[in-house]
Amino acid sequence: MTGSPETAELPLTLGQSQHFTVVHEDPALRTALWSCFRIPGELDVDRLTDSVETLVARHEALRIEIVERPGREPCQRIRGLPPRDDLIIFQNVLARSEEQFSRYVRHILVQEHRRVWDADAYPFRIRLFRYGLGVHVLMVGLSHMAVDGVGAEMLIRDLMRTYADALAGRAVRGPSGRSYADSVLRQSAAGRAGARRPADRVRSAPPPLTWSDLPAPDPGEPGCRTRQSSFTLAGTELAALREQAGLHGGTEFAWVLAAFVRTVFQFTRQDRITVSVPVNLRSPAERDVVGMYVVELPVVVERPGDAGAGRDLVAAVGTAVLRATVRYRRGRGRDEAYPTDLSVNYRKMSALDSREFCRLGGTGYQPRVDYRAAGVGLRVFSYRDVLDVQTVFASHLFSADGAKGVSEVLRTNLTSLSGR
Repeated sequence: MTGSPETAELPLTLGQSQHFTVVHEDPALRTALWSCFRIPGELDVDRLTDSVETLVARHEALRIEIVERPGREPCQRIRGLPPRDDLIIFQNVLARSEEQFSRYVRHILVQEHRRVWDADAYPFRIRLFRYGLGVHVLMVGLSHMAVDGVGAEMLIRDLMRTYADALAGRAVRGPSGRSYADSVLRQSAAGRAGARRPADRVRSAPPPLTWSDLPAPDPGEPGCRTRQSSFTLAGTELAALREQAGLHGGTEFAWVLAAFVRTVFQFTRQDRITVSVPVNLRSPAERDVVGMYVVELPVVVERPGDAGAGRDLVAAVGTAVLRATVRYRRGRGRDEAYPTDLSVNYRKMSALDSREFCRLGGTGYQPRVDYRAAGVGLRVFSYRDVLDVQTVFASHLFSADGAKGVSEVLRTNLTSLSGR
């Protein structure tokens, strides 16, 4: 199996172009997507390696190389398959107990988070750890220059399905549709056409956010460090959230964003805020194409006149996201500087439940990694049976009590946003 031959140079997607700029402006950023998965029972390493080889051959984004030349825009090309021995790093772990094995895996994961991704390397790193015949952990790292969160989920699902087919002796199944290279060229052509449209009216950006009615942080707190907290909504709380989203005529994402916006307005006196929101620019024909198609857009939201907010706020945030997306597709606002002290990242886990997907948070392998933060970040993973919510606060702005207070208000707003 060789994959496709090396291609001619291709332009970057809009998501890649934005990400390229961000990481070159701040080389200290570590943006790779890392996940761990517990694989129960015995495991056939050779067939798993075969499955990874099939995956890398099938998805061209896993074989890209970013090409930089002085005086020219960066571009990419697609390579052939790497050597089979480079597909998976396999390690038998000698440990006195499964708890010690888990600590070792967490340690390795934190190290991988902090490593610089070699520009010449393939945009994936896969490690397999074994502790006894029935305990395995698969660690998957993906360069964010090649794959977004939507694509990362598609890859893991495809890998697990391909491995299950290999074990059962079934014909290999996989997504069919347009190639990554075709998709990149189509998006590039659409972007050039959109850039020729008349300029939109430019609105002034809101100023950086100021917080009020919160306990002051310790003056000795280091800048750009974070306080992190998380909670899970399940059962009646999750049912209430999804019922409220439906009653207010919005998607679950719009409801989450509205609850976050309402929470922020409860702790600031400003009437306009900007929230950085990732938007998937895949077209319907590209929904199964793995690649980096997500861009971070500044979504400007105004304080609602109705204190309850409800349906009006859900509609307002939906309109704000749509407006930001249209502006970006037309080539407007791509070079404008906006405050980035608020961010929301929401991922729908495609009707999986948390046990099926075995994400880090559900297996005890969640590492503690200190990310830099300018304000408040919200990370939401939506499964069929639970909603995992992670909040990140800049410690130079929020005391421990202040961060806890905001998190508690957010939880309330997620399940009981009132109004019309």
